[in-house]
Amino acid sequence: MNSTFCFIDDMSARLGRPISNLSDVRLVVDTLCELRLRETDVEMTITPIEVYRPDSTSTMFYAVLYRIL
Repeated sequence: MNSTFCFIDDMSARLGRPISNLSDVRLVVDTLCELRLRETDVEMTITPIEVYRPDSTSTMFYAVLYRIL
């Protein structure tokens, strides 16, 4: 999991650079290609967050949700 976060930080740093010439454009395109190749690996590593919807009798969940929002 740590390697995935390092990869995402590296990609963010590369894509966050200002583009001033053609070599910068090539760097961005190469970064996007690498990101596309590893997209499946990243999605398999990070577990999705499912929205939990309890029944209508669970008022405590709605109270907590209301405080968050």
